Amino acid sequence: MVKLFPASHTSPQVLRDVLQALPHASLAPTGGVTIRRAPDWIAAGAVAVGGGGELTRAAPADVQLRMATGTSSVWRPKLPAQPGGSVAGHGCPRTRG
Repeated sequence: MVKLFPASHTSPQVLRDVLQALPHASLAPTGGVTIRRAPDWIAAGAVAVGGGGELTRAAPADVQLRMATGTSSVWRPKLPAQPGGSVAGHGCPRTRG
């Protein structure tokens, strides 16, 4: 897996274009991926996304709550069920089911 950083300086369309040329590449955008945009990255072909910044910009009590409940519980409802991908909060593997 190759970390695509910072994702804030690129786009899901760029990821699609790269994967056209390198279809077997496993790319994981991080750095600027938000909960709102994570589904766009996964749909573009990302195998994982990293979204720690959105978790740490919250108030300290909110960060503790999110960490206690698990970052994947924050991200999972926002992402489509797609085999082979991950949800982020540091690349936690997506459960299949």
